[in-house]
Amino acid sequence: MRSSTIIILVVALMGSVYAQMSTCLTSGTYTITGDMATFGCSGYGNSVSIQWQLNSTTPRMLTFNSFATENGYDKVTFTQGSSVWGPFSGTTNPGTFMFLGGQIVVQFTTDGSNTAAGFTINMIPAPDVTVLQSAQPLTVAPKQDGGFVYFALETESSGGAFWVQTMIHSYQGLEPPTLFIGVNRLPTLELFDYTNTTVASGDGYVADYSLNAPRDGTYYIGLFLYGVSTDIDIVAEWIYNLPYLTSGMKVTGSAVTGAPVYYQLQCAEGSSSLIWQISRQVPGGYPIAYISEGTVPNPANYLYALDTRLQSYIKLTLSNPNPYNNGNSNPGNYIVAVYDQVSALPATKPQPYEDEDKQKFYAASFEPLSSGFILQADYTA
Repeated sequence: MRSSTIIILVVALMGSVYAQMSTCLTSGTYTITGDMATFGCSGYGNSVSIQWQLNSTTPRMLTFNSFATENGYDKVTFTQGSSVWGPFSGTTNPGTFMFLGGQIVVQFTTDGSNTAAGFTINMIPAPDVTVLQSAQPLTVAPKQDGGFVYFALETESSGGAFWVQTMIHSYQGLEPPTLFIGVNRLPTLELFDYTNTTVASGDGYVADYSLNAPRDGTYYIGLFLYGVSTDIDIVAEWIYNLPYLTSGMKVTGSAVTGAPVYYQLQCAEGSSSLIWQISRQVPGGYPIAYISEGTVPNPANYLYALDTRLQSYIKLTLSNPNPYNNGNSNPGNYIVAVYDQVSALPATKPQPYEDEDKQKFYAASFEPLSSGFILQADYTA
């Protein structure tokens, strides 16, 4: 376990702290840049908004040591990337949460009346976790000397199923290995969300687990070894619950909603080209199609954008498409999101448009779709 020097610096509105406890009577923002910290509110005021920004490149565990806020009104929320935990309020302790490396934002907001005792959160380093890429097999080769071996699959929206399979080779122990799974937390022998025993197969043991309609979150997979093993093979997959496009299939959308429309395309391995086409649907509207390889795109995170605000018909040709080599994706899977309206657009990535005037137009505000879209994808094997 790694520790760091603890330095305290508190300011009224903006500050850098490594540990912070206060009465939280005024709003404020604090930055914690260490692996270990204790922070929270020993009492708090009305109509305050307090934020702790936790920065680390290593996995961490956050535990509520105490918790008491006005139920339904004074709320604590965790955010990491696009994932949100909470809001939490009341007197039931939310417990322990596991986070991979990256910034975590802890937000506490209160309404204009009534208060409570507040809360205390401890942050400590977490055990080593191997992050998996969906549908990408992985072998852990070093000898495992018993206990837990942890893995994690970061999941996304629109998931239809979660599946994991493990093979433990050359195993010698008093009991067969056991598979434990926790959602947003490390599983232990005493606390877990799902479990499955292993079955002897060849020179080792195989365990698999599938879950339909899983909730969003990071799935932590713990293999508990009651002995020793050599190699461990593992593959985990987040299966998207999205309609499939086939090559040459034309789809249309005309509903005026604030939510995007999603599709996925299983491009044939070895295809020489992939052509995406999108058009406005008469009499108007300005759809934008965001495309990614194996992950769900959004206006802030995508690979390609087909933007009909610049012209009514857009065509994008990809030569030798091969998402099978993309380690961050489900093999062969392109996912497209067609937005009716976007609340915030990035000021960069005007792809496939490069000149400055179109760049400025791309970053302009977007009007809600008034008619619909026509979308088609074709690939040539």
